[in-house]
Amino acid sequence: ALTLLGPGPDPSELEYYSSEHYKHSSKKMECDSKIFDLEESLEDKEEKQSNAVRRALSAVSKKNRKLALDLDKAWDGIHRCLSGTQEFDDQTGDQPLSHCILGGAILDVDDLVIRLVDLPKVVEVAEHLSWVTEEWFRSRYLWIQEPDFLGRFRHDEDDFSYHWSSIPYLQEYYRKAAAEEKLVLFSGDV
Repeated sequence: ALTLLGPGPDPSELEYYSSEHYKHSSKKMECDSKIFDLEESLEDKEEKQSNAVRRALSAVSKKNRKLALDLDKAWDGIHRCLSGTQEFDDQTGDQPLSHCILGGAILDVDDLVIRLVDLPKVVEVAEHLSWVTEEWFRSRYLWIQEPDFLGRFRHDEDDFSYHWSSIPYLQEYYRKAAAEEKLVLFSGDV
């Protein structure tokens, strides 16, 4: 159906709409509009994906609460000690220990770090974690040069004990995960 609204077009307007300038600017506007729509849909998609990951993580966490190990704020220092890296998110450190906390598939969302370690890596990490001794861990702890990252790390005996106290639990956690052939999902706030 065709519908006419208002008075008919002025003949000079008709000439403008058939001009090259109009055709060029119309195509540019159409292209700009598509880019804007694409950017907007990508932002919506990212937000929807972010929300979906958060909901999935929440559901997984609730369902597997008994299988969880809370490392509190020690996870960052433990990762640096085990991986032998000074950088927060460096997966190129000592293999396979660099995968213990921040290894595996990256599923990060906003300020939430989420990693999924697959079964072959879980088995490797479990084996290598079993060899970690307090003396070895202390040498790594003292090696970390950055005196304070996000207020989570100090070079003193209390802080070392805080970090080391999680290692036996982490060793048992990975040993059990490997024995039961389970993946390991890590999540923590940055």
